Amino acid sequence: MARGDHKGERKSAPSRQRERGVLSSRRRTRAATAAVKKILAGAGFPDIEVAFVESVVTRSVATGPKLLSFDPLLDEVPHLRKPFTTALGLSIAPLSYPHFEGTGALFFRLSKEDNRTAILTCAHVARPPPVYPNTGMTRKNTSQPREEVVALGNMGYNNAVKAMMSTIRDLVLSIDAWNKVLGRLGDPVQGEPTKVTEGRQEHVDLVAGAKKDIKQVNAFHDEVTKLRTTPDQRVIGFVLHSEKIEVSVDPHGFTKDWALIELYDEKIDWASFKGNKVYVGGNLSIAEFGNTMFSQPADQAKYQYPQDGLLQAYGVVPDDEIRNPQHLDVHGEKCLLVVKNGLTTGTTVGRVNGLESFTRTYEEEYGIKQTSIEIAILAYDKTRGKFSDPGDSGSIVLSRDGCIVGILTGGAGPTDETDITYLTPYWWVEKEIKAKYPGCFLYQVVKKLTKRLEDVIQDSGALKAHLVGQLKSLSNTVPELINFGISLAQQVLPHLSDARSAKSSFQLATVLLYAKQIATSTVAKDLRPGASCWQAVGDAMAQLAGECNKLLPIALEPENVVKITGTPPRIVRVDDILASAAINVEAERKATQFQGEIQSLVRSLKARDQTIQESTVKIELMERRMEASKRQSDTIIELENELSKARKQERAYEEAMEQLQADFAALEQDNAKLKTMAAPERQAAGNQPAESDNVPIEGSVETSHLLEQIEALRGTVRFLRTENSYLKGQDLMKKIQALPPLPDPFRPPPTPPLDPSTLSESDSDAESDLPPSPPPTIHALTTETKMLYRDVIKFSSSPRVVDLSALLAKRTEGEGKMRGWMRRKDMPAEQVLERKMEAERLSRRVRGLMDRASAL
Repeated sequence: MARGDHKGERKSAPSRQRERGVLSSRRRTRAATAAVKKILAGAGFPDIEVAFVESVVTRSVATGPKLLSFDPLLDEVPHLRKPFTTALGLSIAPLSYPHFEGTGALFFRLSKEDNRTAILTCAHVARPPPVYPNTGMTRKNTSQPREEVVALGNMGYNNAVKAMMSTIRDLVLSIDAWNKVLGRLGDPVQGEPTKVTEGRQEHVDLVAGAKKDIKQVNAFHDEVTKLRTTPDQRVIGFVLHSEKIEVSVDPHGFTKDWALIELYDEKIDWASFKGNKVYVGGNLSIAEFGNTMFSQPADQAKYQYPQDGLLQAYGVVPDDEIRNPQHLDVHGEKCLLVVKNGLTTGTTVGRVNGLESFTRTYEEEYGIKQTSIEIAILAYDKTRGKFSDPGDSGSIVLSRDGCIVGILTGGAGPTDETDITYLTPYWWVEKEIKAKYPGCFLYQVVKKLTKRLEDVIQDSGALKAHLVGQLKSLSNTVPELINFGISLAQQVLPHLSDARSAKSSFQLATVLLYAKQIATSTVAKDLRPGASCWQAVGDAMAQLAGECNKLLPIALEPENVVKITGTPPRIVRVDDILASAAINVEAERKATQFQGEIQSLVRSLKARDQTIQESTVKIELMERRMEASKRQSDTIIELENELSKARKQERAYEEAMEQLQADFAALEQDNAKLKTMAAPERQAAGNQPAESDNVPIEGSVETSHLLEQIEALRGTVRFLRTENSYLKGQDLMKKIQALPPLPDPFRPPPTPPLDPSTLSESDSDAESDLPPSPPPTIHALTTETKMLYRDVIKFSSSPRVVDLSALLAKRTEGEGKMRGWMRRKDMPAEQVLERKMEAERLSRRVRGLMDRASAL
């Protein structure tokens, strides 16, 4: 919507837009008149005249002064003046609800044809959730009521006034302390030490400066309290568009929470307006900002503090740089170092570590309980404090070099202190804004100067002669920057084409070399060795912006513009231009010839291009085949390696088997020797050959060692037998438990009692003597089975070894002959007999249990 559609709201609309609107209005009026007369004639009133009277409804914007200009270099109290200026970080609030406050982000122009300016902020700042429905809003015509916005809500205004009073109080206390020091130093005395004289002069200067500051602050306080006390006096615009707040918006899952506030032209001092610049002073000194944001030596070498502490916002940090930051903090860790200036916390610095944070927002106000993805900003360190507080919503967040990172939407923390700040990336917000307003762009002061010069030329005017020098400096700087951009593009594009065609990696070093070579021949002809070419380009752009800022207010003053009454110089040169543009027949013939040659070259190039494309396809096919062959060869190599390993292992196993075979043969020989040596003793043992194995044999040390090994092997065998028995018992127990349950026992009907008269006396006596035995129950059989199983396991796991210790002791006492009495149970034969009897008893118990189970 052009500014011409807002008659009465904007008195500074260009005259040609008004004329265009008037002409279109006249055409519409004539068409409407003809239509109405036709309707009246059809109704039987052909002689009635129709007339339209155009009226303009005007509305004056709220009373009050403009927002102040901000120049930290020249302003008397810049830190106190800043809240009332157009610098980014401007505190805003709805006029109807000034206690809901936030921060403005960036200034936009709605389009090249539309001179209206708007400021970006959060939707929940422009239309706070507790008092506005979450439906979104767009002001499409002048008949809609305006939701006006003020600069500085209740908290922002009160804090600004309190800051003035606090500054005055601190200065008064300082003056009192400095006067006491002057009292101790006394009046000047001839011949006094130099340090005393210098200290007295220093404190005198401090007192004078403090008194001057108090006077300036008092004057500024009087101006603010007289002209900006009520919210009506601080109105700066109205809500142009506010998005419906949504979370987890497809396809990225970000939060949609932005609004545009259209600014009244009458409330902005456009002559001193500096555009999108963030003040990084205030909380941070020049040294603190440099040491914090450029802590590494390599960064400090090229660091320059922003002019007057105003960091220009330009460019956008892309998504991949946010996710993979390359800045280094003081600890050498990779992160994206950022800065912002907000209503509550002022200038703060933080760190974006590349992680996305999942957060829930607006649950209480709008009932939105979905999960949204936000970019998390952490505090720089514990000494710097938190990055944001309530009231900072809407602040724009910039990287350390001024690139736009995102818009601040909220914060979170484990306590009331906010230790994590959330922002929505600007690259996504910008797409959303341009979807609603396709022609909008960030406000630039250069565009303002260009527009002013176009208006002067349109009105057949020109700037006065004393401004020609500044225009020449601009005309010298701009071509150099343009040549740098065009030359860099001409060098980089072929490199990109070559990289694509050769399928090679993109060489950033080559591009940087191109940039340095082109910069040294255009914008940085006096580039110092080791200096960055980009710094030179940035300095040239900053110089251009500074010159535009200086020239713009001068060009806006009517007294610096003169009216051209004679023939404009461009009209005088028309004949020369026409003569130089006359048709040359020979040149036309050559041009036609060249055109034919060019067409033939184009055809040949297309044929070559097609051949190259076919060759590229063939090469890609061959590369795929080569890759498949390479994978097969790699597989064959791996199989060969595994085969060689298997062969090596086979040889190792064969060697081990040979060694074991040799050891076995040696043991066989030793065993034969032992048998030979033990033969006489077996004969002396008489009728006890089974006990000869445990008789100690006197022999060599090697024989004793072999006997010990044999005993150890026997112990191992006994242990393995015990374990085998236990495992067999466990398997038997599992099989018993897996058996199906026994069926219910069949109980035959009881036999009726016999008639006592038919029984003989002997039969009755026998029945009375033998009580009937009750049949076994399942519970009793189960209990007996468990007990029998325990006894069987115990018997199976007990070692099957005959104790010969008592026999050997008797033989030792009798020097190889059996002497004296020996208990029967210690005899080997008795021990074997007792084990056999125990096995027989267990067998009988098992058979009896099986019989009783079968009876059921």
